[in-house]
Amino acid sequence: MGAEKKSFVLDEDLITFVEAGVPIIVGTCDADNRPSVTRGWAARVIDSGRGVVFFLSNAQSGPALADLRGGGRIAATFSRPCDYRTFQLKGHCTNIEALDDRDDLDARDQEDLRYVERYWEALVVSLAGIGVPEALSRSMWADGLTRVTFTIERCYRQTPGPNAGEELSEC
Repeated sequence: MGAEKKSFVLDEDLITFVEAGVPIIVGTCDADNRPSVTRGWAARVIDSGRGVVFFLSNAQSGPALADLRGGGRIAATFSRPCDYRTFQLKGHCTNIEALDDRDDLDARDQEDLRYVERYWEALVVSLAGIGVPEALSRSMWADGLTRVTFTIERCYRQTPGPNAGEELSEC
């Protein structure tokens, strides 16, 4: 008998943190548990704090996107550069949808792309605040996005210090 999946509901503080334009590192694995890692962009919390939508670059995230299409386990790490406040959310992908290679973008898709642009500008400002040149930050960008949705099953505090790695029962 399989283990029962946990689920978490993020509190308002963590929702604000996740949506604040912090860098996102996304880890996935294939069916043989071989890992992939990539950058995520523009997280938005959904389902009253039970899920997250974010975007991956098609050009930079090929192996991770393949992993998500093939089974969908995700570990998304959100870390604020100015103080290293960090949380990791783990769960399973529930939807994956390419945006930029379609001609039929609806209002939701267009709003998502505007959201990514606002996120990107906030990230550039955040990184500039710790001395990263704007040109370097902007060089991380790649066109062609895929929207990824996942359900949160576990949450970990990863801020450096004595509580790093602590699994949270409530986020």
